[in-house]
Amino acid sequence: MVIAIIGLLLTLIGMPAAYFAVLPRMSITMDTSSFPRNPLRNPLVVRNEGYVSFSSETMIYVEKLVAVNGNELRNAMIAPARREIRDLKPADSRSIDLALTVAMPDDFLVSFDLTVVSQIKAEYWPWKFRVERSYEVVRGSDGAYRWIPRRV
Repeated sequence: MVIAIIGLLLTLIGMPAAYFAVLPRMSITMDTSSFPRNPLRNPLVVRNEGYVSFSSETMIYVEKLVAVNGNELRNAMIAPARREIRDLKPADSRSIDLALTVAMPDDFLVSFDLTVVSQIKAEYWPWKFRVERSYEVVRGSDGAYRWIPRRV
């Protein structure tokens, strides 16, 4: 009887732990080291933080962009609409280059709000997971832009 109770407890603990261990996980960050004075020339980095390979479709939305001349852009999508990454292995990362679609000179932006939405699907999962990250880009006193994660 005691062995059956211990077995049941281990099963109840082990099943959720196994589920979360194989759950696809990813991070979305900006590599700002290359172009600190032009945030849209830096790549978006998608990294597999989990233990299983997956594919993803990523969409990038501009919530608000304010230029130094006072012009604003609101609620736009950065083309192409969907960027696909296939077979991203565990601990691997890939870059999405924003400079191919948005060309702006250095020091052109005052502020910039960006939301990145990815649909990820592991090979063995029958459904997709949604990962959403939002960033506020602000200019520091040194002239370099900082990507600050915001709560979604």
